[in-house]
Amino acid sequence: DKCEFVRRPLNIIDLLAIMPYYISVAMTMLTGENSQLQRAGVMLRVLRMMRIFWVIKLARHFLGLQTLGLTLRRCYREMVMLLVFICVAMAIFSALAQLLEHGLDLEGGNQDYASIPAACWWVIISMTTVGYGDMYPVTVAGRVLGGVCVVSGIVLLALPITFIYHSFVQCYHELKVRTARCNHRLSAELN
Repeated sequence: DKCEFVRRPLNIIDLLAIMPYYISVAMTMLTGENSQLQRAGVMLRVLRMMRIFWVIKLARHFLGLQTLGLTLRRCYREMVMLLVFICVAMAIFSALAQLLEHGLDLEGGNQDYASIPAACWWVIISMTTVGYGDMYPVTVAGRVLGGVCVVSGIVLLALPITFIYHSFVQCYHELKVRTARCNHRLSAELN
């Protein structure tokens, strides 16, 4: 049934991924060069980036991607908890960093920390231990805060890892057994 085929989620993703290209070509042919339509074309190009969702289709064929999807579904509470903890820590550390580096000395303070969102960038980079070096604290109190920020980031990111790992291993074994049963059943039917 072709209607049922078109309504499947993966085919809808395919349609959404290629549709912006054809819409942008049609709009260019119909209107020529119009600035408002060029802005709409930019939006359509962003929608074209949805092609990355084609990777979801690969999950049907690869046990690793199926395991990852099942693990994420089973561990969504832990992931949300991790995200909430990190957001709270980011809010606290960015406000403190802005206060210690810029807020106490408005004229001579570190201009990289002029606002809390700017300090939030530093917190994200520090908590994930990436450390680009584009921003860094110069005061002693800011450097101590930076050390505490890095250590708390490591601890916060490490807390749920054990549970997620065990869930991943469990999902992998379940899917492996299910795949083996399917393969055994198919081979029995073919013989």
